[in-house]
Amino acid sequence: VNAAAVLDRLRELRARRVHESSAWRLTALGVDVFQATVRFVGAGQLGLVSSDNSASECHFERAVILDSPSPSEFRSEVFGDIAVRLPAWLLEMPRLPRRVAMLGGGPDECELGQALRRLGSDVHLLVPEHSLLAGEEPWISKIVERQFEHEEIRLHLGVRVVRTDRTGDSKGLVVERGNARQKILVDEIFAANRCAVSDALDFAAAGIRVSPAGIEVDRHLRTTNRNVFAAGATSGIVTDAGDTNNGLAVLAIENATSARMRLRSIQDVPRRIHVDPQIVHLGTTFSNAGDRRALNSIRLPFERPPCPRLCDGVEPAALAYLDHGRMVGMTLVGLQSEDLRVDGPPAGLKSMLSRSRRNGMLSLLG
Repeated sequence: VNAAAVLDRLRELRARRVHESSAWRLTALGVDVFQATVRFVGAGQLGLVSSDNSASECHFERAVILDSPSPSEFRSEVFGDIAVRLPAWLLEMPRLPRRVAMLGGGPDECELGQALRRLGSDVHLLVPEHSLLAGEEPWISKIVERQFEHEEIRLHLGVRVVRTDRTGDSKGLVVERGNARQKILVDEIFAANRCAVSDALDFAAAGIRVSPAGIEVDRHLRTTNRNVFAAGATSGIVTDAGDTNNGLAVLAIENATSARMRLRSIQDVPRRIHVDPQIVHLGTTFSNAGDRRALNSIRLPFERPPCPRLCDGVEPAALAYLDHGRMVGMTLVGLQSEDLRVDGPPAGLKSMLSRSRRNGMLSLLG
């Protein structure tokens, strides 16, 4: 794999995305763009302060709060003056580092770690939990762990970093598990931090309740102000998958602009983790069910030839989740929706797939 060419392509895509979301392009499409400091001054009112300090007010019937999950600076006394990079820093590098440590075993760390390994880097995942993707079902975590070990990604599970130092041009990390310690030498260290929720918008003035996790929203992405919807980093349900976050943003906008307020649920948006094998959840599953005891799971039949990238023992899987015999969700591992054989039970499979097609969501499953 030509890693330099991959980085060049990613920089090109980033530049194109910046162009597509620029203020002048949105203005040309007929969107009113206010480049100003914004805050709520009432339940249906915004205060705007422009760069020349002129103030104005904007009244609204409905509003949507959208923002991207922007990275924040990584801070830890353990690392001292040793730099811990954020994923976006990769696009500023002339070449990929030869040895990399990823701090954590969540979706971001697993996705980036596997990508760097396939581009030629020697990757260490330092995970404080005792499994990868700790929020997933144990059998899903085991599949990903087996595949990562096959690709020679070095997994350090249940560890914590207790000391760092510099050894020549390398960065040394001393990790501890139980009473055992090990020193790992790498060229770069990465962490996927997310920013905390900012109250610069003065949510309280609009009657919008905020918890430590973010703005409180219901399953329709509606806040405690029934005329304000929210998606993105501040909503408290931001995910590590960009296309899932895009789907949530579209859902918030559609619900806010629905003439009859026929609101769609976040359960209609697939939740995807971009590792190989890919993991996709749709609807109510064990990972997001309020009461897991109300659900039963069964295997779904599928037809797909073996994938040469997957190691022996890592097989695709499709599970349906049933509530009193009717399907309410499904999980696909290493599969796409068209691989499923939808004839026969369980009840609700065809309707779930057809509803997802109508909502334009199945494109996210493929």
